[in-house]
Amino acid sequence: MPAHGMQSMKFLVLGATGIVGSRLVRGLMEGHHRVRALPRDARKAQALGRPIAYAGHDPDAWEARALEFLPPWLAYDLRRMYARFVAHGLIGTESEIRTLTRLLGHPPGSFEAFADEAARAWSAHDTAVVKS
Repeated sequence: MPAHGMQSMKFLVLGATGIVGSRLVRGLMEGHHRVRALPRDARKAQALGRPIAYAGHDPDAWEARALEFLPPWLAYDLRRMYARFVAHGLIGTESEIRTLTRLLGHPPGSFEAFADEAARAWSAHDTAVVKS
C-alpha cells in the first residue's frame, strides 16, 4: 500500500518521456502505484532508466490499449492526434529550423540529447537531495 495510506491505483501516462511525464511516472512509481507509460519512441524512454511500454506505430492498436485506462471518447480523441503524429511527425521545416537557430543562438538539438542531459541532471539533483 502506498505510504500515504491510499489504495494503489492504476495510471496511464501519455508522453512519459517528456519533462512533466517523466517526473509524473517517477512520482507515481515512488508512491507504489501501477503505471503504464506510453512514449511515442522507445529509444527516448531509455534515458529514464525504468521500464516503459512502447505503444508502437499503430494508432488503432494504441487506442485498444488505451481503453484499458481511458474513457472511450478520450481514447478516440487521443488516437486521432496520435495518428497525425505517426503520419506527419513533428519535424520542423527548414524555415522553422532557421528561426529557432536565430532565437536560440545555436541549432536545436535532438530530443535524445536533451533527454540524456535532463536525465543526468535529474539524477545528480536527486543524489544531492538524498545526501542533504
